[in-house]
Amino acid sequence: MNWLRNLNVTKKILLLIAGVIFLLAGTGAVSYFFMSKIDVYAEQMYNDRLLPVKWLNEIGSLSHDSESKLLEMLLTSDINKRSSLAKQITDNKHKVAQLSHDYEKTYLLDFELETLRSVKSLAERNDINQKKIIDLALAGNSEEALKLLSTSKPEFEKENELWKKIADFNSDVAETLNRDIDKDISQSINTIVAITLFAVVISLFLSTLLVRSISKPIQQIQLLMTQAGAGNLSVHGEVAATDEFGNMTATFNQMVHHQSDMIRGIRKTSEEMAAASEEMAASSQQVSASLQQVAASMQEVARETEEGSRSVVDASSVLIELSSLIQIAKNQAESAASDSNMTLTTAERGKQTVEETVTRMTKIKEKTTETENWITTLNSYSQQIQSITDTITGIANQTNLLALNAAIEAARAGEAGRGFAVVADEVRKLAEQSSQGAQEVDQLVQKVAESTEAAVTATRLSRDEVEQGFRVVQEAGHALDNIVTAVNRTVGAVQEIVKVTNENVASSDRIVKLIDSIATNIENVSSHVQQVAAATEEASASMETIAASTEETSAMASTLLHTVQRFTVDDSSQKLTDFDLLVRAKSDHLLWKLRISNMIDGVERLDLDDVTSHHHCRLGKWYYDENNPLKRDPNFMSLEEPHQQVHDCAKKAVLAYQSGNREEAKRVLLELEHHSKTVLHKLDRLTQKIRTK
Repeated sequence: MNWLRNLNVTKKILLLIAGVIFLLAGTGAVSYFFMSKIDVYAEQMYNDRLLPVKWLNEIGSLSHDSESKLLEMLLTSDINKRSSLAKQITDNKHKVAQLSHDYEKTYLLDFELETLRSVKSLAERNDINQKKIIDLALAGNSEEALKLLSTSKPEFEKENELWKKIADFNSDVAETLNRDIDKDISQSINTIVAITLFAVVISLFLSTLLVRSISKPIQQIQLLMTQAGAGNLSVHGEVAATDEFGNMTATFNQMVHHQSDMIRGIRKTSEEMAAASEEMAASSQQVSASLQQVAASMQEVARETEEGSRSVVDASSVLIELSSLIQIAKNQAESAASDSNMTLTTAERGKQTVEETVTRMTKIKEKTTETENWITTLNSYSQQIQSITDTITGIANQTNLLALNAAIEAARAGEAGRGFAVVADEVRKLAEQSSQGAQEVDQLVQKVAESTEAAVTATRLSRDEVEQGFRVVQEAGHALDNIVTAVNRTVGAVQEIVKVTNENVASSDRIVKLIDSIATNIENVSSHVQQVAAATEEASASMETIAASTEETSAMASTLLHTVQRFTVDDSSQKLTDFDLLVRAKSDHLLWKLRISNMIDGVERLDLDDVTSHHHCRLGKWYYDENNPLKRDPNFMSLEEPHQQVHDCAKKAVLAYQSGNREEAKRVLLELEHHSKTVLHKLDRLTQKIRTK
């Protein structure tokens, strides 16, 4: 039941409440099941048996009533009464049919179905005979009607007997269902009582178990606190769970451990204080003698400081003259630096202008080359146009020749060829115009070709001039670069000179101020030396008072030592056994987990330096001991990783909380809980192994 002990008190109480609720819910579910079953039986008995019995009895009653009214109808001589009785008999017949129909819709057993078929067959014949009897009676033929009634009476009685059998059968079935319901009710009561008793027993068992898991740790802690209150600080509680009481026990163990260390330290300190107070009394006498020697030495120092003050005043005068000369050099250097800066600015502007010129010359060169290419292309187009004009001229000459031939042929044709001759003449004129236009185009093309040749030549000359200008500008740019570089070096040198002169001026000023300060300090030292001489005399007198106080301190230390003797501490803790050390480590582990939780809740403040590494905690020092007897144990070997994870998670939680991310700190705490359970489990295994040894 370790898992139950490890639950906190809230979860234990919630577990008890949940268990009781579960048992109550189970009891209610079983009760509901049986009550539902009984309700189904009762509903079945009422709908399928009791109501049919009622309907069947009504059918029998209506049948007897119809027979009596039928007989009365035959015996009366009143025609109106006969009609009224006939109507009543018909109404009874409809009621019987409706009741029979309702009965057929219920759940019918085999016996009922078979009997019902017989009743229906018999009822049909009886209805026919009954109708004949009524018709005869209404017609006034009472004798025939009475004779038919007497012959039909056995059939009527048989029908009534069958209805009675069905009613009796339903009564028997209803009685059987009633016995089943009584049996189920008894069984339900017994089952519910048994489940209720079981729930009560389980509730008492859980309550007792949870109460013991809460009260036992409280009694243990109460006993430990009583012993610790009486002065026994050697007590140690066993941490058997990881709930609030386990954390409380771990905290108590830690508190007792710290108090034991404190009492042990006070005891040791009181012993050392008593011895130290005696040594202080002897030392105070030696200090008093030394102070007298110091007073004499201070007088000698005062004389030496007066001579040093005079030497410092002479040095201050010389340095003031040197500072004036350095200031003049500084002014000259600043003037040269200003001129150099102006030269540098002018050179840089010239350099920038040359760079812009180079850029523009480059663009001009590109445009010139592009123009030359376009003119060359234009020249080739001109040559192509000339070739086309030659072709057009040839076509015009050929057309002219064809027009001439056509005119000759038209002349030969006489009057019939006159129209053709006119067309041939127009074609000839058009050919001449085309030839003339081609010649004009050829002349223009030749002029364009001559112009493009001249333009190409001029463009090439311009490109050569641009390239030469581009080279000249580049050379000028290089020259200006060299000038700027030289001026930069000059400016740097001048600025360095200015810097050095500034430093010299500042240094000389500082030296003068320092010497003045030294002179002042020497005067102050002389004054202070005299004060020290007077103070040493007072200190000598105070040492006598200190000697008397040390004797009182020695007496107080003895009293303190006597007081702490009443506390019982476990001095064997100076060298703990492996078992005790693991128990302490377990307590430390639980306490640290509690401190991290308190930090997140804002109860306690922790810094990253408070979280040690897994090598330097109590468990880590024991684990990494070379002489550890358990280092071959599997639980020991697998303890390192979860132990390291616990420390890493603690650091992460502190960092997350310090950065304001409280939710991340809570998540890391849950991860720490997981690794913590592994560590505690392995520590329990190791302590059990040590116990068995």
